[in-house]
Amino acid sequence: MTWVLTIAGIAALIVIHEGGHAIAALLVGMKVERFALFFPPILLKKRIGSTEFALGTIPLGGYVRITGQNPIEDVAQEDEDLSYANKAIWKRAFVIAAGPAANLVTCLVLVTVLLMVSGQQTPTSRISPNALQVPALGSLKAGDRIVSVDGVKGGPEAFVKQTRTHRCASVPIAGCLATDAAALVVVRNGQSQRLLLFPRYDAKAKAMRLGFAFATDRQELPFSEAARTSVSASWQVSKATLKAISGVVDSKQRSQLGGIVGGVAVTEEAFSQDLVNALELLAFISLSIALVNLLPILPLDGGHLLWLLIEKLRGRPASTETLERAALIGFGLVAVLFVIGLSNDIGRLGAGGFSQPH
Repeated sequence: MTWVLTIAGIAALIVIHEGGHAIAALLVGMKVERFALFFPPILLKKRIGSTEFALGTIPLGGYVRITGQNPIEDVAQEDEDLSYANKAIWKRAFVIAAGPAANLVTCLVLVTVLLMVSGQQTPTSRISPNALQVPALGSLKAGDRIVSVDGVKGGPEAFVKQTRTHRCASVPIAGCLATDAAALVVVRNGQSQRLLLFPRYDAKAKAMRLGFAFATDRQELPFSEAARTSVSASWQVSKATLKAISGVVDSKQRSQLGGIVGGVAVTEEAFSQDLVNALELLAFISLSIALVNLLPILPLDGGHLLWLLIEKLRGRPASTETLERAALIGFGLVAVLFVIGLSNDIGRLGAGGFSQPH
């Protein structure tokens, strides 16, 4: 069931993106020939009016075919007034920008509604039932409340910081145990207990961990605060996404990139745990779709917007040969990002998955 919800959620984001293009095209008088979810070969298709709706077999995206958008396309005489190529630059830019804009609005609206209805997550000192691993596994239980770590109080952030002060005997390697135990005071079923756990080194995170996650509570927010929080969170995610993309030449930053495998895996995991968390994740995936599509390279939307700007400044469109060369380079860059993201996803799967305990 979680896989069905995952596929449906990601498919919905694709439909929203392509729907933005299609609706904008219709609003400015263009003809939408095909609206497709997923890429060919085509499995199913149905014509409604002048638009053919299609379902492809390769689940890596979708597309909208607008009359005259391909510069080498022959447009029937009766469709010339509906052609993309014959519309003003601002109308073409409006159509191109509408896809990412639809994803951005989806993110902001969805996060705002979730904050109002389900509330904002706030960390607690309780142990979450999810992600219990060694050394916590078998010693800590879901619902235990951490009072202190090595006498340090102050909540989850302070507990994590104190745990990371422990060290392995020599140069840390994956799975090595700290030389001294962390002393935890926990409350279980109303009774205080003292436990000794040896933190384990996580090579991926480059930090000592106790092997558990903190549970969260939710607090409903009024509309104004929910909207501000939604914008703020989206801005933080945007900065992190663009930093990861711009730092692709840096091995540390490059390792932060993810691909479709990771997106599907994390979304499926979120659906298996909590519907609200899954919807929040889909909202920020929608934001990431908008950001990636706005990169100024063809065949992405940002590349089309860049060449429309160049056309506006030059007073004439670029030649077909120039656009084809730009698109070839762009395809190469997109392929590089895809391969890096896929290889990182495979590495994370090999390391045990995408979620990390504390």
